[in-house]
Amino acid sequence: MGAAMMTGPTIIAKGATPILPPSTLDLNDFEYVREKGSVKLYERWYEVEGGEKVRELKAEFSVDVDSESMLKLLKNTSRASNWMQRLDEFELVDNRGGSWVNYVHYNIPWPLDDQDVVLRYRKSNVDGALLVTFVSDSHDSYPSKRGITRMQGVSGSWLFQPTDGDETRVTYKITTRNKSSFPRWIIDPLVQDNLLDTMNAFCAQAKELHAQR
Repeated sequence: MGAAMMTGPTIIAKGATPILPPSTLDLNDFEYVREKGSVKLYERWYEVEGGEKVRELKAEFSVDVDSESMLKLLKNTSRASNWMQRLDEFELVDNRGGSWVNYVHYNIPWPLDDQDVVLRYRKSNVDGALLVTFVSDSHDSYPSKRGITRMQGVSGSWLFQPTDGDETRVTYKITTRNKSSFPRWIIDPLVQDNLLDTMNAFCAQAKELHAQR
């Protein structure tokens, strides 16, 4: 997830490759977009090879749940539909502790096509925080399906940072190549609402799962 997330549908060009921000990019140059519930949404644009501009979205929130519980939620197939928006199918394969693969199929409303994606995840520890990175990939168990747009060119991360209190600060980032044929004034509100709703639902599910321990 997300998913994406992918944690929800994002409009992505077919055949695109993952884009990671340049190492020289200022990590604090995100601009505030809006917020909903406990989640704040930011974005930034930067230029890549060929002069193309790509957008990175960032969502931030804090929750009184430990990072390991949220890591378990990312892999929990039975709870995925409780927080991932427009989810039709969610499967976990190649789970080897520090890395795993998710297949996600989103039921997208007209006029957009349904979308699916194969995401490869990897976790690591960075300065006392838990970092989970993801990138779109392929997998023999999940070939492309007719009538469903295979999402490619996706990369991002979840960062779970313990605070001085009992909370964990969560930072979710995702970068895509956006080649939608629809204008931004139509697509942007859909993408923003989807991401904000997804993160707020993730927060609620993390609290519920943590309480049941």
